[in-house]
Amino acid sequence: MSRRCRSTPTGHRCLGFRHPRGLSLLLLVVQIQHIDALAIQSTALPFNDLLYSMLHLGGFDGDLDFYSDNCRRAGARRVLELGCGDGRVGAAICMHSQFEYVGVELCESFAERARSRLPPTAVVINADFLEALPKHTVPFDVVMCCANTAFCIPRHDLFGLCSSVLARGGILLFDVYNALSWHCDASAGADSSASESEDYEQLTTIGGSSLRDGEDDQDGQRAPLVRVYDEAGHEWTIYELDPLVDVATQRIVCEYDFVSVHGEPTRQTVTHHYALPEQLTATLVECGFEAQSIKLFGGFDECPFDPDESERLVVVARKL
Repeated sequence: MSRRCRSTPTGHRCLGFRHPRGLSLLLLVVQIQHIDALAIQSTALPFNDLLYSMLHLGGFDGDLDFYSDNCRRAGARRVLELGCGDGRVGAAICMHSQFEYVGVELCESFAERARSRLPPTAVVINADFLEALPKHTVPFDVVMCCANTAFCIPRHDLFGLCSSVLARGGILLFDVYNALSWHCDASAGADSSASESEDYEQLTTIGGSSLRDGEDDQDGQRAPLVRVYDEAGHEWTIYELDPLVDVATQRIVCEYDFVSVHGEPTRQTVTHHYALPEQLTATLVECGFEAQSIKLFGGFDECPFDPDESERLVVVARKL
């Protein structure tokens, strides 16, 4: 399968062109932003803030309206956001409604940023949500997992947890990238390679310009994903290597090289546990969500989801 336009697993828009051997050549859009110096100074997670800033430059078109509107439609009083980051979505939904908001965020620096921008009544818990949430006995009316958070852990664990903390009739809202084309391309590559070699490994590289091996792009230069500047004025260039797709375990491994004129390159890895649209629906039902209530949209404007064309998958589900 080939798509002329799709999002990378990190959420950035890229353009795909058919390679003669059937692989997609990805041309990534370069964005330039300023980031906090904290991104460079953190010692426990030295590049997490920088990576977060790169991947969440203003979110996705319409995402704040989508989450705000659906919380209001649900008549929510208690709202939980898993992986709340720096509070961008939480601040938006609390702006016009008096929700009792709880956010859970693993990164301490993100949690501090969220607290600084959310209302004083909001609660931000700095913890792994798989460990923190079982302690909460009061159910929530809405649970949100924004910007690919739903792919950060295996779906059965996530949806089971969401169901356990939602009130009866409560709403789960989440958005992820449409992984179908990544999965199909990797499967096709696996079938082709397996027929050529008995030593084939299931982990498959997607992309024709193989930055993973340090090669240049079509113009003879390694194409950056994004350039950012810290408060000291230091420029950082980030390159996204071709993602590795494991079709057997349905994992996408994304690697990034951070290059500064002041130091050696540093690499960071992000692993997603992706799921196909029909798998997400089946798992939601298994975890106690009403099958007839599950709505799959192809964007935050709630347009119909098209498996072959939609870049994002936006989901609304109601607990039985």
